[in-house]
Amino acid sequence: MIGGGPGAWILAALIAAGPITSWAAEAAEPTVAKLVATCDRALTRGNRGPEAAACEWYALPCACKLRRPDPASDPWCIPTGEAPAATIATVVEGLRPYPNQSAPVGPAVAETLARIYPCPGEVP
Repeated sequence: MIGGGPGAWILAALIAAGPITSWAAEAAEPTVAKLVATCDRALTRGNRGPEAAACEWYALPCACKLRRPDPASDPWCIPTGEAPAATIATVVEGLRPYPNQSAPVGPAVAETLARIYPCPGEVP
């Protein structure tokens, strides 16, 4: 049994998880193909559960994400009033023909959103 309080338990969990490189790599952004597959599975399960949450997190960028320092400068303009589920479905369909299915999903989603939802005066 490990003693020493919560810090010891955290350390034990990290050691059990294996080398940092292995679990840190798994925490990286999914590929385009993995996101499309995840969203497809979520859809067949009624868009509930962790896969639906992951699909929404990656396919529908929001200002709540810490990695987006200036969401006001996003080169896409989703129509006011469009339901999030509709936007997600549109993005997933836009990702299906994406030329590099092994690309990280973040830039691919941004490109797809800018192409499908250009802002007034913006050239996609």
